[in-house]
Amino acid sequence: MTELPDFPSLPQDQKLLSEVIAQLEKDLGETHSDLEPGQFQDITYLIETVADILWEIHSRSQQNLFNLFYRIDLPEAKIQNVLTSDGFDWNALAELILKRELQKVVLRRHLSK
Repeated sequence: MTELPDFPSLPQDQKLLSEVIAQLEKDLGETHSDLEPGQFQDITYLIETVADILWEIHSRSQQNLFNLFYRIDLPEAKIQNVLTSDGFDWNALAELILKRELQKVVLRRHLSK
């Protein structure tokens, strides 16, 4: 299998970042104006933005959040790792989701060669 790019350097590769955001929006089933690739200079801001979106989805419907986990294909064990006594660690969950979306994009690129 092909190697994943270094996750913290994702914002420096704007084409790859655009593909990851497009994949995330596809799995979300909607576009988000706050997910414009050019605005992310570091990975922390991207993670926080995605965490806010996840919290918003959760606040509307917990079932929608779990449906998103299914569409993204997150293993349940990894989801359990980001649960705290107060609920989800939203930033950790966002990072987990972004890494999974990055895997999908890199695998798609590799298989299209």
